[in-house]
Amino acid sequence: MLGMASLGVAGQALLRAAPAAGQSAPFGPGTVEAIARRLARKPFNPPDRSLPPAIANLDYDQYRSIRFDRSKAFWAGENGRFIGDLLMRGWLARDHVEVFEVEGGKARAVPYSPRLFSFPDDVSPVEDPSLGFSGVRLLSPINNPDVFDEIAVFQGASYFRSLGRGNLYGISARGLSIGTGGPQEEFPLFRTFWLEKPKPGAEAVQVHALLDSQSVTGAYHMTIDPGETTVIDVRSRLFPRTTVQTPGVAPMSSMFFLGPAGRRRFDDFRGAVHDSDGLKMWTGAGEHLWRPLSNPSTVQISAFQDHDPKGFGLMQRSRALEAYNDLEARYERRPSLWVEPVGRWGAGSVQLLEIPTDDETADNIAAFWRPKAAWRAGRPVDLAYRLHWGDGSPTPTPAARVVATRVGETRIGTRVDGRRHFAVDYEGLGLREGLDRLSVHLSASLGSLSPVRLDPYPAAPGESDRVRVSFDLTPPPAGTVDLRLELRRDGSPIGEIWVNRYSV
Repeated sequence: MLGMASLGVAGQALLRAAPAAGQSAPFGPGTVEAIARRLARKPFNPPDRSLPPAIANLDYDQYRSIRFDRSKAFWAGENGRFIGDLLMRGWLARDHVEVFEVEGGKARAVPYSPRLFSFPDDVSPVEDPSLGFSGVRLLSPINNPDVFDEIAVFQGASYFRSLGRGNLYGISARGLSIGTGGPQEEFPLFRTFWLEKPKPGAEAVQVHALLDSQSVTGAYHMTIDPGETTVIDVRSRLFPRTTVQTPGVAPMSSMFFLGPAGRRRFDDFRGAVHDSDGLKMWTGAGEHLWRPLSNPSTVQISAFQDHDPKGFGLMQRSRALEAYNDLEARYERRPSLWVEPVGRWGAGSVQLLEIPTDDETADNIAAFWRPKAAWRAGRPVDLAYRLHWGDGSPTPTPAARVVATRVGETRIGTRVDGRRHFAVDYEGLGLREGLDRLSVHLSASLGSLSPVRLDPYPAAPGESDRVRVSFDLTPPPAGTVDLRLELRRDGSPIGEIWVNRYSV
């Protein structure tokens, strides 16, 4: 039996509520909210990050060699659609996380034991039952009915990842971000998880989590429904400890190293290296925006003002192996992540952060919703949205969508003349045949633009119609140029609005 000293804040709160239950306590719809509300009245107390000497200095290979014993997984051998694993602490995963299993309205604390894991010969098992865990992992036969594949992993601060059928892990989501892109970013963390045992025949699994940070606490309820597209339904109630000026709602992190629109800094045999290639937005006014991603030379923050957005997400739109030519990383199989707000989100902005990087293993892209109004201490905030992980997004397909953006320098003979050439390819049914009815509306915040060309793109039988919009930008001596391109048919918008940024 676990003693009180070995439990974290959530465990102690649960057991105080029902001391006679020992390791179990009543659990209901309001349990996590009650814990988060009480916790918000106290100063933030970060979780223990200290580790026993045996695992304090593990390297990456040693850590990944510690394997959970799948025979001890949650709900193993019960012929259900889901099982759950526990993740060991060590290497970068140092935060202490506590885990409960919920069944029949009772929450049972899950103690750490070295017998839950197998250890490599050069790592000594830790016997301390208070060690806790670093996160949880959920599995389901999403690709093969006889094989349990990972469908979600929660580990590190409030980060989690998921994927759809046939995908490989790439983009990550977070429970909440604060101050992203600013001088003092705050990283809220999930410090407790409750895994709810699925009922027989259940098509989805529920995870509850307690979020905590210097500025806010929160109760999260996530329903995970895996499939061709895996959907995670998120409901949360947050309790600000202080005024939060810069919250990031439904934040996500990804990587863009290089692509057709920017290869100047890298000599690489691959055509593209990225987990996501564009930010897609469906505004409250009904516009569909596409913003290609970049690996800029300086940090770039873009804000797209909106009111009651219909959705946004970082997409991996290019799905051909030939676009990447990487037989190991298989970037064409990385999932897109689309946020579908539930209810009215009011005024705010979709924000995009792009950070220079020379390392394709580091996330350098972030996107999130920033409400216009600050969150005030003592006033609960309710959030609801759905996360769609898969090859695309559940939005209406515009009549014309952007499928490629290419950028390069222009020359007169051998002389570089200082202009930048842009080629934007649109795809859509009937575009080539109705070319004479199409017009292009292009604007730039700085610099000057050449006349626009609109050309049909040769297509093989069975391929979708494409057209190319091309133009030259003469940039200013310094500064940032924001570009906007809109394709119209008979004067009416017909597809995605291409927006981009060029930094001198």
